[in-house]
Amino acid sequence: MFGRGAADGGKAAVLDLVGQNLEGVGHMAGNVDLGITVDKRESCADQPKGRICTQSPTDGELAKGEAVEVIVSTGAPKVV
Repeated sequence: MFGRGAADGGKAAVLDLVGQNLEGVGHMAGNVDLGITVDKRESCADQPKGRICTQSPTDGELAKGEAVEVIVSTGAPKVV
């Protein structure tokens, strides 16, 4: 009655990680039993170096233990 039990169906809500520092999101995701996988690192015009540009999935739920894939910014694109 008071425990969490299986009421969540073994699922966890996907957090909005865009704009967060990569080093800090591992702990956030771990709190809801999800992992983080860095898909790649690329320049991102709207995020400074080390911050998450995009994620997949962006919302919904994942089975506990699954991972959210993220793209991490290497900084703003070089202007020629």
